[in-house]
Amino acid sequence: MRVIIIMEITVIVLAAVSMAANTPPTVPVPLHPEDSSVVDVLQPTLVTQISTDADFDSISYFFVLYDKDSLLPSPIYGEYIGEQGDSVVWTVSEPLCENWIFFWKARAYDFVQYSDWSEERAVWINTDDDPPWTFKAIYPPDTGYSFIHDLTPEFWWERALEPDPFDSVFYTLYIATDSEFQTVVTYDSIWTTEYEIPFSLEFGKRYWWKVKATDNSGLFSYSWNTPDFRTWTPGDVNGDGMINIMDAVYIINYLYKGGPEPRIR
Repeated sequence: MRVIIIMEITVIVLAAVSMAANTPPTVPVPLHPEDSSVVDVLQPTLVTQISTDADFDSISYFFVLYDKDSLLPSPIYGEYIGEQGDSVVWTVSEPLCENWIFFWKARAYDFVQYSDWSEERAVWINTDDDPPWTFKAIYPPDTGYSFIHDLTPEFWWERALEPDPFDSVFYTLYIATDSEFQTVVTYDSIWTTEYEIPFSLEFGKRYWWKVKATDNSGLFSYSWNTPDFRTWTPGDVNGDGMINIMDAVYIINYLYKGGPEPRIR
């Protein structure tokens, strides 16, 4: 029993001495892809510079790729890979998700000790260009049988989400006096989600409007809805779109019989 214990202690001591005498390899330096770059394949190739070892030990390398939003249930690990000339190359073993950002790093191993992990690098996956996602036109809303009083309203809409990394989106606003947009005024190159028109709308008119979102590749989508609204006609106090004796009756009822307020605000 004593012999076994002494042998185990000896092995532990020898291992500790070996690690103390060993110098770990240098940390690998990531080369490709550049940090936060976009690649057009689902299984990118990751490259680091080779490490050096002061003890002239053989070196293997270990890669890990992961995301920070739990899209991957677990990180993807690269097997130990021998040196390949001046660099170390690993192609990710599983297809990654389109339009998503992943992170990777590597370390070296001399079969005694590991180096520290390399700096973390990000890589975007984008194999196909996609148009912006559809979105909602918000104001002016569909007014039905009501109307708006502001003849220079500020139009605004939801932001069109762009699935492709680093793509920007600009908008085009269309305002028409018919539902087919045959008679239309267009405002292009709008970089925000709101726009105050530079001209006055007409009293007592019905308008339709929509917005187009366009990305860097020229791909586009339209707002999924096309609101239509009416502007107020002066003298139309009951809001029925006409000016006649009924407006006078409406005023009399309001002033003398407790009727509803005029619909002019």
